[in-house]
Amino acid sequence: MEAIIWLVLLAFLVGLVVATAKNKLVFYNSMGDLVLSFAPWGVMLIGAVIIGFMTPEQSQVTQREWQAWLERKDHLMDWTMIAGLVVAGGVALRSMVINQGFFTGLLVAPFKVLYALFLPLVALASIAQIFGKEKSLGMRALWVTIFGLFWWLTDILVNGDRVAMERTARKWELFDD
Repeated sequence: MEAIIWLVLLAFLVGLVVATAKNKLVFYNSMGDLVLSFAPWGVMLIGAVIIGFMTPEQSQVTQREWQAWLERKDHLMDWTMIAGLVVAGGVALRSMVINQGFFTGLLVAPFKVLYALFLPLVALASIAQIFGKEKSLGMRALWVTIFGLFWWLTDILVNGDRVAMERTARKWELFDD
């Protein structure tokens, strides 16, 4: 059953990329939209870093103060997650507006947010593997290829201008008849 779910998800992702490549829907309106799609992760990361800085040294506080801090920390983490979800809701709303449809925007938005997280992770891993010490030429070539494939995929997914031109051309075709 789990394999079927993964296959359906993979088929949906391939369909999403094909629809984006054929300019039938907007995945990212611009590079700025890609950066904004990372915002939910950024909010949660910043919140976690702030909470980490606020954490007292366990050896410097009493057991009661430490337990109180743990409860407060859990509460702060909950609010950080809620803030990230609110920002993700904003990304979904923006996706609905850009795609001119509620259903399409809701289908695209989660993948926009996930790809916006995955892209910098792949970039950082590629840099570490390409420039890391004692890496073989084959391994470096593999990671250059992976990075190139993601760069190419990103170029396909940032298609707002192409879709806008195609929609405008279709509107003018109606007037030409």
